[in-house]
Amino acid sequence: MRPVNSILIVLSREGDPSEVIQRGVRLARCFKAHIELFLCEAECAYVLEHQYHAGGIDAARRASLAKSRA
Repeated sequence: MRPVNSILIVLSREGDPSEVIQRGVRLARCFKAHIELFLCEAECAYVLEHQYHAGGIDAARRASLAKSRA
């Protein structure tokens, strides 16, 4: 059996992510692994795909990144 080196935690905008993060942290501690977070932004990406002005796309990307970091 291969050792577990990292735990991937997948988050979305819906719901409270704290329970998922807590479970991931517990698993990571058990295996002495590091955590990788993945924020699913499919809806935001879909909206960005349908914008046609480059300035609007850049502003939407910056806003999305700011929300993700917050």
